Amino acid sequence: VCIALPFVVNYPREYFARAFEFGRVFIFKWSVNWKFLSPEFFTSPQFAAALLATHAMLLLAITVGVWSRPFGTFATVLRRGLRSGRQAGPNFLDPDYIIFIMFSCNLIGIVCARTLHYQFYSWYCHTLPYLMFLKPLPFNSVLGSIALLAIVEWCWNIFPATPGSSLVLLAAHAIVLRTLFSVQFPPQPPPIKRD
Repeated sequence: VCIALPFVVNYPREYFARAFEFGRVFIFKWSVNWKFLSPEFFTSPQFAAALLATHAMLLLAITVGVWSRPFGTFATVLRRGLRSGRQAGPNFLDPDYIIFIMFSCNLIGIVCARTLHYQFYSWYCHTLPYLMFLKPLPFNSVLGSIALLAIVEWCWNIFPATPGSSLVLLAAHAIVLRTLFSVQFPPQPPPIKRD
């Protein structure tokens, strides 16, 4: 907010138009995901708006239903976050919990991205083993998680992407994402000890 403020105050329309480029049209040919759609639908503004709305809804759903669960309710998290200084209480965020939030947020972005290109896999592939081996496991087994990792790898190794490989990739991502909504962290993560 602080970095954007001078631009937002002086040039709000230009800032938001260029910062997010909602009107940008992606090249269908090189996309790995959504290849099972027609190029016309893929490039339509309606599809872009639907993905953006889905992204926002999934982030809200995981925030309310999963990320805030260890602390009670989302309202509890908001109340604690709005308190200042010592009134906010001890910090209960353990490193594993922070990683879970970051990786699951990233996966939601992957699932809702209008286009994924081959280089994208390199910046999220390392998060998949972590997400796929949380409890509960996809398909409730280690073998199911390993199979899902192999399927995702196979999809990314198809060049150029086909409608079939694209659909399988989306399905694999959706399975992992669905599993994240069932993850149970301890009711109250242990406090971080400060020296």
